[in-house]
Amino acid sequence: MNIPWFFGLERHTLLVVAKELRSVSCTAGTTLFAQGEKENLDMYIVKSGWMSINYCWRGCEYYLCTLKPGDVCGELGLLQNCHQITIRAVVDCQLLQWKESLFRQAYKRYYSIRDGCKASFTRYQKAMEKIHSNTNNALGKPLRVEHDELLAGMSCQRLLKSSE
Repeated sequence: MNIPWFFGLERHTLLVVAKELRSVSCTAGTTLFAQGEKENLDMYIVKSGWMSINYCWRGCEYYLCTLKPGDVCGELGLLQNCHQITIRAVVDCQLLQWKESLFRQAYKRYYSIRDGCKASFTRYQKAMEKIHSNTNNALGKPLRVEHDELLAGMSCQRLLKSSE
């Protein structure tokens, strides 16, 4: 599994990080964390399965994109002390959990971790601008979609490239 956040880290550092990660399971339909939640401020890496990213605005929940193996989540909530989006398992998932305190230490120490957070925050800002500027919401769809349609969602990277 290639995780861009870890590119450039020395082998010794990768081994330290690997020891800090814990394997967790998330069953289909389970909410990993919800928008506005101030608990569970850990970072997660999707090891297997798909997770949906959803955003509530003006009383509606919008589907933004699908996380696939190798994608990360939770870093924005961790840095802002509150989750800005909801993450939900579409199918049974295996995740790697990086505890908040350990992630914060790595964030202070390693440029690639900070760069990964900066890139995530930029993508998040672009997606929010698109939603807030478009009352018809061309980016996301209300979560009144069929399960198969959710599974066929675009990845975050493709979604943001198409919105530029």
